Amino acid sequence: MRSSCLVLLFACHGAAVDPSVDLPPGDTPDPPTDTPPGDPPAAGMWDGVELWDGYGTLRKAAIQLAGRPPTDAEIAAVDAGGLEALDPLLDGMMDEPAFEERVREIWGDVLLTDGFRANNALGSAARIADGALHPAGVDWWGGDDWAWRTWPRGEGIRLVEALAREPLEFVVRAVRDDASMATILTADHRLVNAWSARFFGVPYKGFPAGTPFSQIPDPLDWEEARVPLVNEDDGDGEYAGILTTSAWLLRYPSSPTNFNRKRARFTYKVFLDFDIMKAAPRIDAAAVDLSAWPTRNNPQCTGCHAQIDPLAGAYANWDECGWDARTFYRQPAPGDVRGDDKSYACDAQGWVDPTHMFPPGVGPGEAAEIAPADLPRSLEVLTADIVGQRAFARSVVTIFWTGLMSRPLLSTPPDPEAEGADALGQARAAEQAELSRLTDLLEADGLRPRRLIREIVRSPWFRARAAAPGRLELTGAGGGQLVPPEVLDRKVQAITGVRWQRHGWAVARDEGYQSLGRWDGTEDAFLVQREELKTLYGGVDGTTDGVKVRQRLPGTLTAAIVERMALAVSCEAVARDLSSPPDLRRLLPLVEAEDVPTGDAADSGQAVILEQLRALRARVLGERLPADDAEIVAMYELLSEVRAAGLADIARGAASVALDRPCAADLDLGTVTPTPGGIVADPQFTVRAWQAVVAFLLMDPDFVLEP
Repeated sequence: MRSSCLVLLFACHGAAVDPSVDLPPGDTPDPPTDTPPGDPPAAGMWDGVELWDGYGTLRKAAIQLAGRPPTDAEIAAVDAGGLEALDPLLDGMMDEPAFEERVREIWGDVLLTDGFRANNALGSAARIADGALHPAGVDWWGGDDWAWRTWPRGEGIRLVEALAREPLEFVVRAVRDDASMATILTADHRLVNAWSARFFGVPYKGFPAGTPFSQIPDPLDWEEARVPLVNEDDGDGEYAGILTTSAWLLRYPSSPTNFNRKRARFTYKVFLDFDIMKAAPRIDAAAVDLSAWPTRNNPQCTGCHAQIDPLAGAYANWDECGWDARTFYRQPAPGDVRGDDKSYACDAQGWVDPTHMFPPGVGPGEAAEIAPADLPRSLEVLTADIVGQRAFARSVVTIFWTGLMSRPLLSTPPDPEAEGADALGQARAAEQAELSRLTDLLEADGLRPRRLIREIVRSPWFRARAAAPGRLELTGAGGGQLVPPEVLDRKVQAITGVRWQRHGWAVARDEGYQSLGRWDGTEDAFLVQREELKTLYGGVDGTTDGVKVRQRLPGTLTAAIVERMALAVSCEAVARDLSSPPDLRRLLPLVEAEDVPTGDAADSGQAVILEQLRALRARVLGERLPADDAEIVAMYELLSEVRAAGLADIARGAASVALDRPCAADLDLGTVTPTPGGIVADPQFTVRAWQAVVAFLLMDPDFVLEP
């Protein structure tokens, strides 16, 4: 009974029962469909709370959804129409590529299937192109073609990307089409691009398998496909959207002791908004009889296993029991003593004996057992049941809510007697009430997600800006969280025109530097690669042994990274901006390098500089301030003082008139080719003074924290 003992140690810790209740086998509470609200929300919760107006909400949403500041046309629309003008603008943002990437990030934080991409720089395709989950005819090595798995033409790298990203593409497709989110679990196909189509040996865009990638238009597009399946018998196997993708099955694998229980646990957690491991008391292991299949018969274990084992059984076709039942696993011969060996664990139907484990089902115990005739499609039966439950809608709401709010859900205060516990409990109850409202809305809308996203943006939780100090019942509302590194990467590039990365000139300069060689061109981007600064800045990599939870609040390390980013980006951006025609500039369209601050903000000749400071602050921080505002005056003083100090350094030989690289605008940073006419000298020290102002704004808390 060694395997049963191991299962006991893994699974019974998650028994979702009250330890004071002695439940008979199989008698277990259903997972909650809505988290109990606790104390009612405080009356008039939003009284006295300052909310973002139409412009402020638009800007916050544009950064979150589209990775950019709002356009002049969008600003004009909300200035004229207020919040009522937001919906069509939000819909437009949801059609942009950056929004699709944001959806991948939000759902990637939950599915964690992007973990396969984390080390995908040198062709480590074996981690996901696992032969255990693909039929023998699939040869991911590509025969003797070494180029299949090596850089720079290593299609194996792109194969990993294709297989890893497939689960997220189901979500992106549903959001893009505003289709029912049920399709992410009920789709009767796989999604392939040119590389995964070659892997599975199926046609792609009408081109036969094996067509050279160079001959296929847009090989990164995703297409529906029916692929050879390892669980295929006489039919096409089963398809259950995300649950039958390689990435999901390998990210949450089965084993000789868990019999798909890990897959079942994460099916509950991700798609039914129920974490069985958090709903569990500890058990008295001394009272468990290990000789009688305790996970099936002992009340201390069945509270958990009656819930998790039926769903585990629904995955039977994707466990060794299912797809090798006729060829390897078999019933023990009479007198065979190796009954605890998994080689003898599966019966003739390809699953564990029902006296040893709860049979495949779509719910707890034996009440929702899957009919024998439906077992070849058991996951399809399961997902059809899941998407009809309110808990599925609730899980979709929770994932989008936590992603767009950039924080986890509020929890019950651990000490109800502690100071402020009542107010914190009210905050949680108010959030739960809002999630229930959004769940109602999503269900009424046929599980279509776009209205849900618009409602989150329009809610006071997203729009809260300021309130009187000490109002703990507002905990969780508004901003204050660290902008995710991927969002910050897009924000910096959209606002300044420069991506913070190791550019070609630096690669050429740094002797011995070896590019990681990612096929998608992001190998040197500091905020989106774990090998650079992504996880140090608070991002996740999703790997089994890596970082799975985002950092939400800044620390000393994030502050240091922000400082480095601000200095590097301002250095690279300002001279290049001033070297461009004014109508192409992002930062300084109103001034030239020859416009000199005198130090007197009241001087009428300084009006254009003050106007540029106003416009620059509005672009970087979203604040629309008058020219005589104290913040604008302080920025003017910074500009003037930096220039004066720089001129003094030039006069005494401590600084040069020439701009150093990469601040000089004489090279294209990516291609390392000359840029004729770019600014290379700064005799008035105005270029470097503007660099200081831009760096000052990029280090502002309002830039790196959610507003």
